[in-house]
Amino acid sequence: MLVLFAPASEVAASSDNPPVETIFLSYDHRDVDRIEPILNGLKSFQWTVYVDRFTLLSGDDWEKKIPRLIENAYGVVVLWSHHSVQSKWVRKEAALGLAKPSKARRLFPVLLDRGIKPPAKLRLPHAVDLSDWNRDPNDQVFRNLVLGIENTWTLDRGMALRKNIKALKTIRFVQHSPAAAEV
Repeated sequence: MLVLFAPASEVAASSDNPPVETIFLSYDHRDVDRIEPILNGLKSFQWTVYVDRFTLLSGDDWEKKIPRLIENAYGVVVLWSHHSVQSKWVRKEAALGLAKPSKARRLFPVLLDRGIKPPAKLRLPHAVDLSDWNRDPNDQVFRNLVLGIENTWTLDRGMALRKNIKALKTIRFVQHSPAAAEV
């Protein structure tokens, strides 16, 4: 059985230092039947996917927890549909994803319906059009989404690696001499 969400215990355990392969999925609840193939496709790449309806616990203050989940996720996959372009919450989640601090983008837009135009302020990143997608995670259209996410991760990892190499070059290694210790 494929797990479709990040269990609350996993979210709690990973909130301070989430794995790079963590995605927040933003969508309008009227499209809930349409997110399962996308969710399964993302999960097939062994990524943790935060989905509000599965990640939030009863009694959680969702207005505080969702921004925290977005902050702790690597990026936001926002599903634009006729419904979601009208949703203030989806727009807010997308704006939080777009504002994530990084030289690389962290918002990965997906078009679910033909002719959809995301809000003007949120059109900056290229959107993958899944309106005619056949629900196969190996389909090239879906792979474009996956490759966009993976390319951003690779870029970020490369920048982190370059920083670590630069830091290592500045460290002076002192050789321990047993004779010096005896004095």
